[in-house]
Amino acid sequence: MEQWAVIAEGERAHWDYVPFERVGPLRFGMTREGAGVVMREAGFVAEFEAIDRRGPHGQQRGTFRRHRTDPWAPSYDVLAYFVDTIGLACVVVGARSGPQVVMDGIRLIGRPPSDVASELVAYLEQRNMLIQFMPSGDVGSTDLGFFPDAQRGGDTLVSCALFGRPNARALSVWDSIPNDAWDWIRPAAGRNVPAVGHR
Repeated sequence: MEQWAVIAEGERAHWDYVPFERVGPLRFGMTREGAGVVMREAGFVAEFEAIDRRGPHGQQRGTFRRHRTDPWAPSYDVLAYFVDTIGLACVVVGARSGPQVVMDGIRLIGRPPSDVASELVAYLEQRNMLIQFMPSGDVGSTDLGFFPDAQRGGDTLVSCALFGRPNARALSVWDSIPNDAWDWIRPAAGRNVPAVGHR
């Protein structure tokens, strides 16, 4: 794999997404241990580490990747964020080598961001759902529980996605996505400004 290379669609794992319920085998609210089991069964290597503690709840990040020895391979395919007493609160799927995540026929990962945005806008308009624009210009919707984003893939940008579910600690989808997740998507981007939207 060359630096910044994007794997072919046929090489990706294929997952479906059910808003606020699950991203592939990862179910919101599941324990770190449970996530480790299902991801290992799906062929991923798992590593966990504690991240910043805010208030009374500890947080952990699970880093999952398919076993690869290539030095240019991405450092993760999937990130999962866990909060003590709440369980899985956020999932990030990387653009270059993460699983293809499909929601109602829309492929969300590893595509030109404008294609994903066009399909999402049409989907949301047809259902009279909230359309939101992030500070970066990416389109998403808290009604669907995720925000698409983009990462470098070769000399272009390709789509990735951040999925969340409100919980006792985070009252919105935006709040359920920790700053650490944005840092992994776009290091040092400082993109912790809430999205704005309209119907």
